[in-house]
Amino acid sequence: GSGSGSVSSSSSSKLIFIVTLYKNADGSFEKKEYSVKAQAVEGGAGTGKDPKLATYAKTTIDFSEHARLEHSARGETVALPLDNKASKAKGVRCELDVSVTWLRNYVRDA
Repeated sequence: GSGSGSVSSSSSSKLIFIVTLYKNADGSFEKKEYSVKAQAVEGGAGTGKDPKLATYAKTTIDFSEHARLEHSARGETVALPLDNKASKAKGVRCELDVSVTWLRNYVRDA
């Protein structure tokens, strides 16, 4: 599955994703992509238009690429350019602190 989130405040804002990953029979992790978007409010007071969120930069992150099998892996900072071809603004990036906690011996329902 995939999910998405957005932050519409200063650069010190935090967005938290809680992601469940499953291992394949070969030991690799199933792909788990999330959409990350930078958005701004367009319209509103004095414009004659209803306010709405408009995306100006976006990208996708696959959290399975950051999974580790240690019980409590140290976090890593990932610099993520929001460089999707459809992005209106260029050079936008965000930094994510990715931490993984392994739930040992968990068995997914069939």
